[in-house]
Amino acid sequence: MDQREKLKRIRAGGKARFIWFYGVMCFGLPCAILFAVAFQIVMHGFSLSIFVADNFLTLLIVSLVLWPVGGYVWGVLMWKNFMGVLAKIEATEK
Repeated sequence: MDQREKLKRIRAGGKARFIWFYGVMCFGLPCAILFAVAFQIVMHGFSLSIFVADNFLTLLIVSLVLWPVGGYVWGVLMWKNFMGVLAKIEATEK
């Protein structure tokens, strides 16, 4: 499948689905979890007890709010980028 076909398939799925699935679910949520875990390990060293500490739960909750917002923005920007690339490809084919 060439790039044009992939982008047409993405467009057929719809903007909202792309933003919520790829931006929020596939980018924002995993980044939130990885950030919270990595931050705790860097700040306190690796120990299972850091994952039950109050500050970890606070950090995780804040991350689970902020990173998906960033993922939404990322999804919007990527959608615009993909649609621009698709428009250029379709314009060169005419």
